[in-house]
Amino acid sequence: MRSPLMRAVVGLLFVGRWASAGDLDPPAGPVTPTHKTLTEVEPRIAVNAANTPGDDLSLFVISEPGSYYLVRPLKGAPGKHGIAIDAHPVTLDLNGFAVPGTTAALNGITVRGDHPGLVIRRGDVGGWPGIAVDVSGSIGSVVEDVRVRDSGTGILGSYATIVRRCSAAGNLAGGIFVGPSCLVVDSLARMNSGNGFYALDGSQIVRCNAEFNGDDGFYLDGDSCRLERCVALSNGRHGITSIYSAAIEDSVSERNGQHGIWSPWPCSVARCAAAQNDLDGISLADEAFLTACAVRANGRDGLRIGARGLVSGCQATGHSGGAGLRVLGSGNRIESNHFAGNQRGLGIEGAGNLVIRNSASGNETNYDIAGGNVAGPIVDAASIATDGSPHANYEH
Repeated sequence: MRSPLMRAVVGLLFVGRWASAGDLDPPAGPVTPTHKTLTEVEPRIAVNAANTPGDDLSLFVISEPGSYYLVRPLKGAPGKHGIAIDAHPVTLDLNGFAVPGTTAALNGITVRGDHPGLVIRRGDVGGWPGIAVDVSGSIGSVVEDVRVRDSGTGILGSYATIVRRCSAAGNLAGGIFVGPSCLVVDSLARMNSGNGFYALDGSQIVRCNAEFNGDDGFYLDGDSCRLERCVALSNGRHGITSIYSAAIEDSVSERNGQHGIWSPWPCSVARCAAAQNDLDGISLADEAFLTACAVRANGRDGLRIGARGLVSGCQATGHSGGAGLRVLGSGNRIESNHFAGNQRGLGIEGAGNLVIRNSASGNETNYDIAGGNVAGPIVDAASIATDGSPHANYEH
């Protein structure tokens, strides 16, 4: 039983609540709706026959600027693109749906004309005989969180394209191809018949993986490209190729069909690892800058360079059929490297090179240096405590 005092307190609480509820009389004037309109709830435009009607070449055509989204999967048809974009700016959200192609279809998503600044995101586009996602007509486009597979080409970008968190698998010509000044980040190219990644001048590829592609894992086909923190594994040709000058850093290239890292042009390669590739671990041409790299058990030489380069702070081990470092040209500086368990530790075939402060251990021939080079004395490592030369090359 509640006491009289408790009943009074409870009564006051109810009175206070009733009093704070406000006036029950409605305001004067007509009643107006307070809910949000459908446009306010979903301000984007659905891709459908009413909003984006197709034509002879495309199932759907986006012909007005805006933000668009899929409401269901989109199935391809012979002789047609899936979605054609003919306006800008446009954002197309695939909304997690699949966009599957079919035999004799064209591209999955394509751009008509010059329409900059497109954004395509979140979906699976596969099975298109042409290009799964073609934004080559859009400067400064963004493709993100898209899976492209089993098509002629996976993603084809233009100038200043950004590709992030995408994957390309099983495509015929290649995985992810972009033009100049592009950025490709956090993406995967796997089991494409051609190259995994392809980029032109001034592009950057960061934190990407290329594995089991038929040609090169990464193919840099322009000046001033940069590749960083990438992995190239078991590709049919080279793991990483740079046709012109590039910077390649903090990357791994292993078990590829030819070279781990290869370039016929002056390149900078730093803090990279290359192991068990069928030919050389890292093979560079003239004026190479090669520092702090580790190469192991490649089929031919661990490191190979031409003329007028620098090789410093590298380690080469386990090349039973070749040299840890093979120097073909002249004018190189070879300093502070370590060679162990190779057929030849350091093999220099050119003249006019400077060789100082290296070490070699357990190679069939530790130092094989042609005449006409400038080299610090070769000293047994047991004499390291008493040797007075600051430029000595040690062996044991």
